[in-house]
Amino acid sequence: MWMDYRACRWPGFTDPDVTAHFAALNEKQVSRAGDKIITYSHFLPRIDLMPDYIPSTHRLLYPVLGSTQLDRQLRALSANIHVYGHSHVNRQVRIDGVSYINNAFGYPSETRITSKLLECIHEC
Repeated sequence: MWMDYRACRWPGFTDPDVTAHFAALNEKQVSRAGDKIITYSHFLPRIDLMPDYIPSTHRLLYPVLGSTQLDRQLRALSANIHVYGHSHVNRQVRIDGVSYINNAFGYPSETRITSKLLECIHEC
């Protein structure tokens, strides 16, 4: 069903190893400055960011939406805001002190769940 498993080849890696490999690359990119920490990722850092109204037929995609390793990393940095994508569902939710934001662009047929607008998430 997912091209992720057919079109991508990771020689020498099993699925969990690929996740750990890319999570380790994030560690090398970390820099902290100021008292407002904004992190971002393409993938979801936690599955509970998906709203309850998503039909069960679409929940088949949940296993390829993200990784909890991302959430552990952003929390280790004490992030205030985390911007993510991949789910095609607009969402702003605050969980345990972190504001998670997905301002989805989505497909043309997804105007009901996406806004396709720029949004200011932090004023300097």
